[in-house]
Amino acid sequence: MGRVGGGAAVSMVIAWLASGCGTEPATLGDSTALPNDTATSQVDAATQAFVGFLDIHGRATDPAVRDLYYAYYDRDTEVPWFISTMISAEAVRFFLRLNRPADAARTAQALLAWQHDGAGDLGERLAGAFPSEVTQTNSGAYVANYLYDSGDNLAVMDALLEMYETTGDAQYLEAAHTTGRWLRDVMSHGERYSVWSEPHHVPMKAVTDQGAFDNRIAVGRLLFWLPVLTRLAAHTGDISFADLANTSYAFLAQGQTASGAYYDHYDPGYPAQAFNVANFHAYADPNLVVADDSLRAALGIAQNDAYAANLFWNWLAHDVPGISGYLDLRTGQAPAADIATPSYDVISTMLLQQLATKLGQAAPDANAFLQAAQHANGGFAWGLDPTTQQPLDNTQSTLTGFWVLADMLTPR
Repeated sequence: MGRVGGGAAVSMVIAWLASGCGTEPATLGDSTALPNDTATSQVDAATQAFVGFLDIHGRATDPAVRDLYYAYYDRDTEVPWFISTMISAEAVRFFLRLNRPADAARTAQALLAWQHDGAGDLGERLAGAFPSEVTQTNSGAYVANYLYDSGDNLAVMDALLEMYETTGDAQYLEAAHTTGRWLRDVMSHGERYSVWSEPHHVPMKAVTDQGAFDNRIAVGRLLFWLPVLTRLAAHTGDISFADLANTSYAFLAQGQTASGAYYDHYDPGYPAQAFNVANFHAYADPNLVVADDSLRAALGIAQNDAYAANLFWNWLAHDVPGISGYLDLRTGQAPAADIATPSYDVISTMLLQQLATKLGQAAPDANAFLQAAQHANGGFAWGLDPTTQQPLDNTQSTLTGFWVLADMLTPR
């Protein structure tokens, strides 16, 4: 496959027939029978180049992890790293948006193999969950890494539900249902495991493979993915998942400041204390927040509260296309250089465009900025230098390409 440079790629549109896996029509309930749709899978040159990058540098090929996806690729060493279930789930959603259900199904099937079956002494704390990372040991074997993160699992659930909605294959709904039960019955009940002093009715951050909980509660990532629980309720007829979405939303909405910013997380402490709004905290510093998570919070809140989302919009500095990777909680601007290295985060810049569209606001034209982020190999830099508008380093981010090139926000 030819490689297209980023500068001309976004504006040049070509017809591209995607490679398929057969021409027989799909059978309802059998996702493996789905061919890629060569009639409608036509993409621009930037997307063509990125799909080529994924096939060469992003997709795992070892039989134990084949069709899962790496989060990052290092152009210096020419080595990908961090096999991520969340990134793999986003690959599923990306390929569905390209009308390539066969590619989506291969990765969805690869994901299912890593869902915890509840075995082991502490298996009830993990049953139904997906590890955030699959890692290779010194012996060469691939194993689930130690962390099971609630936000990552909501992303996987979203992909599984989209596969079910696309194919009618019940295995995807059952897998999503099992993960939903883990989020509802384990992660939303820290008080049962003595890591909360009271119920908060929202999933806590994570649990390890040894059953140790991170009792903090993420704000942005949870707000962004909560609609997945409502969709699960609709598909299963179990209203308890919609109830969890509603109680989670009510809790997390308290993590917005009067000026419109969103805190990074809620920390009940350890030993855990009773709820106190003062226990919402920034990511670091104590006024440093991550732009990506802040924008995801606003996109999540915008579905129910336009006032809160517009309050965030007015707080955020967005007079130039690029959004700083970190923001000052007090000002909505990039922090001082001695607090965080100046950078423009590419995916945050794209999320700003999505938020502007959702709120009917005007955002600076980011086309040239996004073009500069794509390398000749088809991959995307995670961040650009604010002065030169060139990649900050040679690390390329798989997730960035998904969000720049496809409408990942709108449900399929």
